[in-house]
Amino acid sequence: MKGLLALIFAALAAPVSALQGTRDDTQANVVVVWYEDRITLADHCHKLGAWPGYTLQIVRRQAVPGCSVFFRDRGECHVHVLRPQAVDDQRTLVFGHEVLHCFIGKYH
Repeated sequence: MKGLLALIFAALAAPVSALQGTRDDTQANVVVVWYEDRITLADHCHKLGAWPGYTLQIVRRQAVPGCSVFFRDRGECHVHVLRPQAVDDQRTLVFGHEVLHCFIGKYH
């Protein structure tokens, strides 16, 4: 129990980096594309140019759980993620992460 408490306190004390995006949009039309498997998701994200400089094999091996692509000319942001399966699961977290990219751009 002491080990668990120490771990929790260490996590709470860890520094949190501030969000600093490449833009600050307050409006965007968000289009969500759900996927059932990581391979199809990786293939589509790679095809859209979501990870420039990475080969498809690397993208598949890393099992990246989502991507977002902003089309400035249309004011649209397409979010590609695995469909969430439960309340506040990892997929839901990734969904929120990718939607945030739609509004503040690159932040990591």
